[in-house]
Amino acid sequence: MFLLPEEEQQAVLKYYHVKDAKMSLVSSLLKRFAIAKLLGIPWSEITLRRDVKGKPCYAPKIPGSGSIEFNVSHQAGIVTIVACICAEGEAALGTDIVCVNERDDYARIDKEGLFSWVDMHSDVFAPSETQALKMDTTQLVLPLPDGLQLTGYARDAIARCQYRTQRVTWKDAAGVAREIDASTVVEAKLRRFYALWCLREAYVKMTGEALLAEWLHELEFRKFKTPSATKEEEGSTSINLGLGEVVTDIEIYFKRKMVKDVAMELRAFGTDYMVASAARPTDGDTSRVVFSVFTELDLEKHIYAVAKTG
Repeated sequence: MFLLPEEEQQAVLKYYHVKDAKMSLVSSLLKRFAIAKLLGIPWSEITLRRDVKGKPCYAPKIPGSGSIEFNVSHQAGIVTIVACICAEGEAALGTDIVCVNERDDYARIDKEGLFSWVDMHSDVFAPSETQALKMDTTQLVLPLPDGLQLTGYARDAIARCQYRTQRVTWKDAAGVAREIDASTVVEAKLRRFYALWCLREAYVKMTGEALLAEWLHELEFRKFKTPSATKEEEGSTSINLGLGEVVTDIEIYFKRKMVKDVAMELRAFGTDYMVASAARPTDGDTSRVVFSVFTELDLEKHIYAVAKTG
């Protein structure tokens, strides 16, 4: 059964770690699956190329026979794809998936503090975003104890929190000493960090650039909410991919001007994953953009079944 041409097989085999090779393989298979399903092209006749920016794209053998825009992302064992049928150049898509606990971020945070850790990644963010990731509490999603209100003193204490071992205390309006768990605060700030990373990566991939684009510091996400995670099922030992909160109220600025021709969303999957999607129609009409709910695919049942027919 034909699955991938020789050059794509070699691209998969170049990875040293098996898990990385598997995600690369699934990424290649998903691209072909989307093309075969959406355009009705036999698997063996699908040809992929790269555009002028190096972004993978479909190359129809017959001009005008239909085209497809797609983008893939993978992280921590999960691969995602967004795709749509369109005339060539009619739309641009980008997607990214992040896992908030794949790496041992806390080891460095516990040693050097969250602020130092954020600064270490400041080349990826706009200056305003770097500051907000450290000190802004207005968009920080915290699970608060019943009856606890975030007054100015509370927000100041939370803003200064950067170690899981420190005490976060303040006095409320009645002069009563209050406290919130520092681990909860740091975890919320780290989740917001990954939410912002996910949004920026999806946007940049939509443009066909990389996270080292020269204009990266002029791109700002001034307003977005970190989507709440799906509640973990008690006693479960498998990855929970239940759909959590979906956020679409996202303000994007480029060179201090609001971006109005790009639609974006940020979805929570399970307790640890978030997926961002970005779409830019050529005509700028984002009202036509509808992000569908993600569908979980089975390698044998869905992808191999389509490959066998072509």
